[in-house]
Amino acid sequence: MAGNVLDSLDAMLKASANNGMWTRFFMYTTGVTTAANATSGLLSAQKFDRVLKLPASFGGGVSQGFCTACQMCCEDATSHFIAGLAYKLGSIDMNAGTFTDGVAMPTKIVDKVSVLTASQMAFCFVSAALTATTPVITITYTDQDGNGSASAALTLPTSPALGSAFFIDPHLANGDTGIRDVTNITKSAGTVGTLDIYGFLLIGTSGQTQNFEAVHAPMLALPSVIWPIEVNDEIHFLRLGQTTSCDIAAVVAICPDNG
Repeated sequence: MAGNVLDSLDAMLKASANNGMWTRFFMYTTGVTTAANATSGLLSAQKFDRVLKLPASFGGGVSQGFCTACQMCCEDATSHFIAGLAYKLGSIDMNAGTFTDGVAMPTKIVDKVSVLTASQMAFCFVSAALTATTPVITITYTDQDGNGSASAALTLPTSPALGSAFFIDPHLANGDTGIRDVTNITKSAGTVGTLDIYGFLLIGTSGQTQNFEAVHAPMLALPSVIWPIEVNDEIHFLRLGQTTSCDIAAVVAICPDNG
């Protein structure tokens, strides 16, 4: 797929008319989560457990598209949201300490060039609430250049709540900017819960200072990579900088690309 729909607005309109847009309204609630600190990413974050999964086929021989709109807001002031293609790179059972390998970051066609991606942002997500006293989570990974055996260590707050997400990037090895793959996860403490490591490729961002009044940054106009969204990809949503309960409302539109 060459990404021809990005050549012009006329090309987008033609692709939309010929193949139809993939549009979804998303709404979900998260409870109160645990704040990050200096040893766990600095940036408090919440990842919504429900996701948008792309279909197994767009029909008509179309296997990918591009996000032309991604608007997010909530009932609280002072919130920031990101949406991204999310890839579970690995997980750890905090009881047994068992590491389960996930996927590696994918290869994407960007500006007609094949790119082996690394995470733009990576998060450690509490997918089952933890019982653990300031656990040190050590993540062994392959970096953005393909170098293996790098490591990032986060000391999480005691027993972080379900839905909490901790930003890994500040704890990457010196000079690293992303993760291609996770090869192991260990823990220093913990008897209950599960942590998942996710790598994100961003497709949308919104910020707000008033209830349900958000400013949506148009990704097509930003100096950022416009990632092709493929069949079976998953779109996940995160709220940054807050830990209170939250109701997110989001609208996503994807223009099919028949290359």
